[in-house]
Amino acid sequence: MASHFDETDDYYEIADNTDVDFPDNVWTFLTWLKMPSNTGTLYKYWFSTGSFTANPSFNIYVNETSEASDQDNLNYALGDDDTTFAQDLSVATPGTNTGWQLVGLRRAASAVFHIVIDGVDEENTTVATFDAITTSVTADIGRREDGDSNRYYGGEMACVCKWDSVVGTNQMAAMSRGANPFGLGITMDMFYPLIGDLASEPNWSGNHTVAARVDSTKFAGNPPVEMIENHL
Repeated sequence: MASHFDETDDYYEIADNTDVDFPDNVWTFLTWLKMPSNTGTLYKYWFSTGSFTANPSFNIYVNETSEASDQDNLNYALGDDDTTFAQDLSVATPGTNTGWQLVGLRRAASAVFHIVIDGVDEENTTVATFDAITTSVTADIGRREDGDSNRYYGGEMACVCKWDSVVGTNQMAAMSRGANPFGLGITMDMFYPLIGDLASEPNWSGNHTVAARVDSTKFAGNPPVEMIENHL
């Protein structure tokens, strides 16, 4: 079962470790989201490590429907290990999609960042001087790292995945159609299924702590990913 987040106090905390660092090279970061409602005036953060606009940091979120600008868009804000910052938002509006959707961000060659919506590349921006992101703090799934009450995620989430390589457009399209991320033929460098009780799950992604906070037994239906249970 996917994890349900109530947008009030539900999140997962990942202890600092190299799995949640992003190299000065290509990488892909994807997850399945389902937001039956995107009402509100602020933001739904689904992954955050490092303070917003800080160096280093990685924050990705969806603007809510009544936010002052860019309603329902996916946004990212990245700070590298030096002083460079990268930020952009999607053209599509995933906040208006109430079904499961595969979303995220890819860094391709020459530091070109591609937003992924529903398994498809769309908006991209180039930040040629961008380096690695190597934080030394915890990472949060389901809220911004500072715990701001207006920066919690609301909805369902499953299968938070990272590859220190580029997942191709055909492979993303296959995932969007339901292909198992372990069957893409690419080594995955981070995987949090958010399926089952993370408070008692073994470490899925290395020798570090994954702590469920508050309502760790609230779950919803799975995204359309085939045979994911075979890897749990």
